[in-house]
Amino acid sequence: MTHLGYRLALTLDYPSGKYTGTVEVSLPGPVDTLRLNAAGIRPLGASAAGSPVPLLEEAATETWTLGPFPGSASTVSVRFQGEVNVSGLGGFYRSRHGEGILFTTHLAPTNARSLFPCLDDPKERATVELEITTPAGPEVIFNTPLLQAREEGDRVTRRFAPTPPWPPTSSTSGWGFDRYTEQEGKVTVTCLTPPGRGTEGRWAVENARKVLRGYADYYGQPYPLEKLDLVSVQDFGMGAMENWGAITFREEYLLANASTPARLKQRIAEVVAHEIAHQWFGNLVTMARWEDIWLNESFATFVSYRLVDRLYPAWDLLGEFLSVETGGAL
Repeated sequence: MTHLGYRLALTLDYPSGKYTGTVEVSLPGPVDTLRLNAAGIRPLGASAAGSPVPLLEEAATETWTLGPFPGSASTVSVRFQGEVNVSGLGGFYRSRHGEGILFTTHLAPTNARSLFPCLDDPKERATVELEITTPAGPEVIFNTPLLQAREEGDRVTRRFAPTPPWPPTSSTSGWGFDRYTEQEGKVTVTCLTPPGRGTEGRWAVENARKVLRGYADYYGQPYPLEKLDLVSVQDFGMGAMENWGAITFREEYLLANASTPARLKQRIAEVVAHEIAHQWFGNLVTMARWEDIWLNESFATFVSYRLVDRLYPAWDLLGEFLSVETGGAL
């Protein structure tokens, strides 16, 4: 079953990290029941066509079964509450951010269900429309551009443009980002950093612009979104994550200054190219099962080495690819 979309509304408290939410799920046609993935969040109720519907929570299988629905139902609305993870680096979690804190997400492979109830499977592509209410201080970054920010006393509600159809993905909220921004055609490329470090995003943004051009030519398909954010996350369990339109990075693989060693700047260029490769191969086109992640990663590795080698031939990255990547695969 493929669902038409999620309309997700969250109300988030700082600094506790507790939140309540409602997700309205579009149904693809007449169905009696709907089974969503959910883990670590608490159900508060469900309704369809203006009437309450049963909700069965099955912790062992991390599923909520909703229904039966009235015959006229085209959507089902689910209310829930959750809390930011403060003891790990997965799901919706807390990171350091300069002198403050950052609430961010790492939802792959199956952590979207810990943020909101959804079909947490790569083959289940759907649009996401996010509306999030926070205290007035934090800034919110999502995969798509901000459409509206509405102040209500000491709180702000932000509404973002709908995503293209994709598996559930990520957002970031924090206090005080600095920015380094350049334009690449119709795409706004921005590096978001902790306070006072905006200029350290220049090298990553310059390389992001180059690889956007290179991949558009290689794939024969332009980058499909209006923006590309490169987001620095101080506490991050991986090198980077290719969230469509809002890639998250460990700081050392994104930020550079005058004292950054040449080898590390080379590594930043490689990681930026790898993650942007996934904007096409991995996001625009997604494997049906996590068991096939090797194809997703191996192709992104190959094309990123190939492109960066063309941009910086003196680095001899294809030689490194043969000795490091190919050797390890044999």
